[in-house]
Amino acid sequence: MTQGQKPDRLLQLLGICMRARQLVSGEEQVLKAIQQSKAKLVFIGSDISPLTKKKLTDKGLFYEIPTTEAYTALN
Repeated sequence: MTQGQKPDRLLQLLGICMRARQLVSGEEQVLKAIQQSKAKLVFIGSDISPLTKKKLTDKGLFYEIPTTEAYTALN
């Protein structure tokens, strides 16, 4: 798999998760999933506000759930 194919593969896997209803989106729903320890990984869009980014990152650190900035809303 080349470097250019990795984002496509990740998006395909996220699509599978969405169809299986295992994907949560939206600030409030994600925060709730983090607090209930249902989240396993949090993708933080690079186009969100700094306050929301800090809130999600801090909650992830507190509950020991990894966070990553992988995509914008345009990807």
